[in-house]
Amino acid sequence: MKKWLLHIAFLLATVHAFGQTDTVTTDTTALSPRDSVIQAYSALRYRNWSDLQYRPIDSTIAVGNHWNLNEWTRDIYGQLSMANLATPLAFLVHENENEIGVRSGFESYYRGWDNAKDLRFYDVKAPLSGVRYLSGYQTGQLFGGYFTANVNERFNIFLDYERVAARGNYFSQDNLYDRINSTSHYRTQNNKYSIQGALTWNNNTGRESGGITDETGFSNPDSLITDRELVNVRFYNSFFEARRFELAIEQEYLPFADSTEAKGIGLYHEGEITSSERIFRGADSVLGNYFIDSTFTNDSAYSVVTNQEVGLVFKSGYKAFTYAKVGAGYRYGQLGNDYFLRSETALYLSAELRGEDEKYAWIVDGKYYVAGTQIGAFDVNGRVQFDIGQFDFEGFARFQQQTPSLQSEEWYANDFIWNNDFLSTYYQKLGGKLGYDRYASFTLNLQNWSRPIYYDEQGLPQQITGAMQLVQAELDLQIPILSWLTVTSRSTLQLTSGSEDILRLPTFFNRSGLFGEWSVFDGALKAYTGVEGTFYSSYQANRYNPVTGVFVLQNNKSIGDFLYLNAIGGFRIGSAEIYVIWENVAEGLLDRAYYASPYYPLADRTLHLGVKWRFFN
Repeated sequence: MKKWLLHIAFLLATVHAFGQTDTVTTDTTALSPRDSVIQAYSALRYRNWSDLQYRPIDSTIAVGNHWNLNEWTRDIYGQLSMANLATPLAFLVHENENEIGVRSGFESYYRGWDNAKDLRFYDVKAPLSGVRYLSGYQTGQLFGGYFTANVNERFNIFLDYERVAARGNYFSQDNLYDRINSTSHYRTQNNKYSIQGALTWNNNTGRESGGITDETGFSNPDSLITDRELVNVRFYNSFFEARRFELAIEQEYLPFADSTEAKGIGLYHEGEITSSERIFRGADSVLGNYFIDSTFTNDSAYSVVTNQEVGLVFKSGYKAFTYAKVGAGYRYGQLGNDYFLRSETALYLSAELRGEDEKYAWIVDGKYYVAGTQIGAFDVNGRVQFDIGQFDFEGFARFQQQTPSLQSEEWYANDFIWNNDFLSTYYQKLGGKLGYDRYASFTLNLQNWSRPIYYDEQGLPQQITGAMQLVQAELDLQIPILSWLTVTSRSTLQLTSGSEDILRLPTFFNRSGLFGEWSVFDGALKAYTGVEGTFYSSYQANRYNPVTGVFVLQNNKSIGDFLYLNAIGGFRIGSAEIYVIWENVAEGLLDRAYYASPYYPLADRTLHLGVKWRFFN
């Protein structure tokens, strides 16, 4: 009977708390039912794969929430969708974080999808679930839902599903995208054994038009072509399928751990497996149909990569030196289709050291490959973070030597054939980030590649004998002009150099906005409204090749140098957040030639309606 009374009180308290602002209660004594609900609701904590501690998620609505309607994923700054909601992404801001080892390829196509080790782990005081929805261009729809709960204080499960159905920006590009993400973690009561796992499954099917051909009609605001569907496309009757499954698991056994703290010396195991597949079928052969004589060509490939690592782990319980582990690992990769099969194996040694406190954190880790196709390769990373008053600083460095990916080495299919013997690539990165509270941060990156591999204008992989460099500087601002008015701006400057012009990036990229924040009905309704613009300088962006799923060089078309405006409205009522996004609001007033990648236009003026609703289960 008491259990039912508690449930009834919980429901009444939920209704009473509807429309209230989320707060984090630190004093857990003498809580009223309403305060208990608020505390449970706001006590949503998360950590990333390698984090040792959890941190809270701020669930109050704030300027910038529209950047990720799904609060479980990251902001997509520097990325533009090549069609409505569901196709590969063109990256305007370069990020090179490739782990060395056996890599299948497909780097361009799968780069916008989630990786298992990018998913978060959660800890909640009460079961929490929610839904999200976003309308898109024409018949575009995004729908998703999630659920997370602690079975007990040591065992959490999280499941997130999302489906996108999109018409695309031009005729005959229907897309259907499904994604499942799941994480879980468990530890025994005495902390001697712990396990965490992450799973992601992505599936994308649809038509591929290859982009538009009548660029003059699309680019000219005075053209008679006013309906995007009247613009001719490059490919007809072309279809693609792409899917990827990835599972990652990490276990630790500390036989001498303290009963209340996870410290001591023990064993660890890390394992992951990735399986991906991509198929392109089209009536328009690119270089001729080598193997079959039929209406359709078929360029397909699948890959499997697995990694297993075991070793010793030490948790000290001290903050200055928190964690250490040494181990050995084995990687295996395979790439093939009906006509070829290529595989690689590698053995490596690994080590990791770290310390972590509220005011600072540092980590050093590395791998050295001692046998197999990656022999002599290495990957060394270092990162340090610390706070000085209201300032925080982060410094990082990376040094790599790695062999080429399987896809760049060998390909044998209907439209493309190559067989290469590339040399190893060297990569170095140095950088730092200085931030002031939540108002400003400045980041500087210096990157250098020796003997990099790229895809030329014919879509074939090539390697240069020299080196190329990239200097990146980024300034991120969120400045309150008035108590209710905020200016946001994130600007990235990218300067490239090298023996050959193969790294194509916009020199300048910016996303800025002006937002007003409102609170009415005694705080029951919170909102922010404003306008936000994206601008990137003109450059000869890489062209997307739908046959192989990679971006290739092109010298015929420059894109960029336009202002892409969106009007934003975000509202919160209780635990529901509602968004109204008027994308490309200036269409017809400014130049129409808005491209995310050569031949792939951005959406026409589109009204998006979105909702994100958290609720208890």
